[in-house]
Amino acid sequence: MYYLGLNITNSTIKVALANVHSGIKVNTFEAPSKGIKSFENEKDGFDDEGFWLVVCSAIKNLIKDSKIDTDKISGIGISYDSEVLALFNLSHQKTKQLVAFKSLSLSDIKWLSENDQNKYHQIDKIILLGDFIAYKFTHTISTTKDGLVTLGLWHCDKDTWDKSALHRYQIKKSMIPTVVENFKNHGLVTPSASQDTGIPVGTPILFRAAHQASTALAINVLNHGEIAISTQSPTRIYALTNASNPNQNLKIDHELPIGKSMIFKGGYLKYEWLKKQFKENSYEIMNRKASEISIGAEGVTVFPFGNGKEQMLKNINIGTVIKGVNLKNHSKAHLFRATLEGIAFAMVYGIENLKTNKTEFHTINAVNDMLFQSEVFVNTLTSLVELKITTYNTDMAVNAARACSLNLGDFKKYQDIIYENDHAQTFELLKNREPYVEAYQHWKNELKIILKNHL
Repeated sequence: MYYLGLNITNSTIKVALANVHSGIKVNTFEAPSKGIKSFENEKDGFDDEGFWLVVCSAIKNLIKDSKIDTDKISGIGISYDSEVLALFNLSHQKTKQLVAFKSLSLSDIKWLSENDQNKYHQIDKIILLGDFIAYKFTHTISTTKDGLVTLGLWHCDKDTWDKSALHRYQIKKSMIPTVVENFKNHGLVTPSASQDTGIPVGTPILFRAAHQASTALAINVLNHGEIAISTQSPTRIYALTNASNPNQNLKIDHELPIGKSMIFKGGYLKYEWLKKQFKENSYEIMNRKASEISIGAEGVTVFPFGNGKEQMLKNINIGTVIKGVNLKNHSKAHLFRATLEGIAFAMVYGIENLKTNKTEFHTINAVNDMLFQSEVFVNTLTSLVELKITTYNTDMAVNAARACSLNLGDFKKYQDIIYENDHAQTFELLKNREPYVEAYQHWKNELKIILKNHL
């Protein structure tokens, strides 16, 4: 028996099959998500049927390549990019049709309420991409709490609507679909969806979650006191905690189950930028050069934030800042090391903000991406957080398939499957952490000066 998993992003659609009992990947297939590109053109809007056809084609190709009996597919899981909204207009057509809008934010909906009443009153439902795919499979419109939290419309600690957000963005409760749990039955594949995809009628959707929660699941972060880290852009720190009283001075997003996330827009992009600027052949070469420089990069400090307001900096925009460069004494290797350290420092700074939010941590798991191949980055991070870090090789489509098993409630078995199949490496603490602490304190002191100058 198999589970089918889908990972929907703004650039690709990936589908996967995993064994129900072992979680072992059977096969995957990936295709460009052409339908989303039309979001860039407000006139064309979201090509919903074109997007769905790409999903259907990917599933059919997966089944064909895998040479399996589709009757053995016992459930479907969906992981999705939560940045795209779709608006259903049910007013004038029997067939539910997406309003032809560009990619929207809640602020755009508020703008419509104030400037284009005609379009505003056409809005029937606000959904995310994963909700749209679930609808196409089941012809039932629903959403999940973690999706609503991503939109800023749900209070995790109160487990109810954020009434102030609904009022602020002019969102009527009637615009929100029925809320379903992440690991419950979200509906069954309809005859028309079966014809489109080749999946048997009656196959249940057993899992659906936005990328933040899906990533945490993929790297075995399921319990209070655990942190999930992904260093791809944007860099995300996602912590599960019992604490429910946020420090009101910090911009911390809340997600389920009472997850607190800290995001910054730089990180990996800064290291990638250096690679391009210096025309380096590989990150391995950059990492080796960085390791030849002493801890603290001989006074060079990098603040690897993005171009825009930063959540962990109380929504202040400082961009990327490089300080302490001496053109006579410093080389590109110093910049490589300072950037790796700066990314690690920024992550520690974010974790400290979460800790002051009455949160204690005992475990850090991370996606085994490019930065975790760097000894400089890993040693800096583990030394400062004083916790070992476990990395996992993740495939979000495969894990969306595996997550279907959580419908049965056996989280221990699920964790064992993830560890057995995806565990990459566990990084232990270094004995001498003092040089890293000293370098981090210098970085924080410089950051305070930068922030003061931006007030």
